[in-house]
Amino acid sequence: MATSRDTTVTMLQHYGRALVVSPEISDRNSNAWKRFNFYSSEAVRWDYPTLGTFYVTLAEYKLNGMSGNEKIKQLLETYKFVDDGDKAYLARLYKGLSDPENWQRTPNAMGREIGEIVTGISEEYDDLLSNAGIDLL
Repeated sequence: MATSRDTTVTMLQHYGRALVVSPEISDRNSNAWKRFNFYSSEAVRWDYPTLGTFYVTLAEYKLNGMSGNEKIKQLLETYKFVDDGDKAYLARLYKGLSDPENWQRTPNAMGREIGEIVTGISEEYDDLLSNAGIDLL
């Protein structure tokens, strides 16, 4: 069990990013997925479920060859059920991670890859995100 909300969020962000760029991403029984799933579950316990959904969406988009599918659409549609504070947080995630210079001093391969994934989802699902209340403009 994670000992605090802040620790949980920090670790979920760390393992979420690591999972998305990991060579183990296609093996759902890998240690990368296990660590991610643990912190994602803990985030729900600490009332922060949208962050886990965000990184699962990125992973699914990458696993689907950088294009959308029905599962991604279903994940994104859950955003319309979250409160306004979480919607604002999700908008900041999409906007912030789309450009690695926003969160890395020196953008590296991980930052560029995550930026490409976030930008792809944002562009492909702009209408769905907007209809769910996630304003990316």
